[in-house]
Amino acid sequence: LEVGLSQLREGAASNSLRSILSTLCLLMYHLYISVILGTGEANLEESDVLLDPYIEKFPNGALILFYQARIAVLKGNFEFAQKKFLECIAAQQEWRQIHHLCYWELMWSYSFQQDWLEAYQYADLLCKESKWSQAVYVFQKASILSMMPEEEVKKTGENVEQLFRQVESLRLRIAGKSIPTEKFAAKKAQRYSAATPVTLVIPAVEMIYVWNGFTIIGKRPELTESILVTIEKAEEQLKNDPSEFTFTML
Repeated sequence: LEVGLSQLREGAASNSLRSILSTLCLLMYHLYISVILGTGEANLEESDVLLDPYIEKFPNGALILFYQARIAVLKGNFEFAQKKFLECIAAQQEWRQIHHLCYWELMWSYSFQQDWLEAYQYADLLCKESKWSQAVYVFQKASILSMMPEEEVKKTGENVEQLFRQVESLRLRIAGKSIPTEKFAAKKAQRYSAATPVTLVIPAVEMIYVWNGFTIIGKRPELTESILVTIEKAEEQLKNDPSEFTFTML
C-alpha cells in the first residue's frame, strides 16, 4: 500500500498527464477508501494540498467542486459542502453519474444534521434516477422516512412498509454473488415482510454507523449530542413499548 501511495504521490508531483490522474486516485483513497473501509483517518491535509492548485486552475470544474465538497464533509462543514455539491450539479449536465454522487453525499450530509426531510429528497432522487444500487437506495429512503414524524411522511405520499418490502426484489447479483450492502439492507428489511411487521429502531442512525458516519459527525460536538438525544429517546420508547420494536445488534 505504501509503495503504491508513494508512486501516486510521485505521479501527482510531475508535470505530465499522470499528474491529474494520480491526484484523483490519491483523493479517492484519502476521501473515500480510507473512510468507508475503515483503513484509517482521511488525510485531509494532503488532500487540501493536492486539490488547491486545481481549484485555482479549474474553479468551476465538476470534479474539483465535488472533491472540495467531500473534503468539507469530512471536516464537518456540512453547510459549505452542500453549497459546493449543488454547484457541482449545476456545473454540467452531460455526466449524470456525478449528479448521483452528489445526491448520495447530500443525502448523508443532511442525515448527519438530522434534517430528514432534505435527506429524503435526495434519497428519492437516487431511487428515481440512479441504477447503481436500487436496493440500498430504497432501503435508505425508507430508513430516513422512518425517522420523520408520521404527519410529514404522509405529505410525501410514501408507504414506508411497502418500501422496505421492495428491497429484496431490487437486489443485484454480480457473478452470482450478492453485494454485501444490499444483503445487509435486505436482511434488515425482512422484518416488514412478516404478517405483522416489526418496526426497525432508528434505522437511519444505524446506517450512519454502518457507513462509518460517526467519525464524521464527531467533528461537530453539537450534532453528536443531537444524535445521542435521538438514540436515548428511541431507547426510552423501546423500554416503554417493546412490543412495537425488535432490537438487534449489528
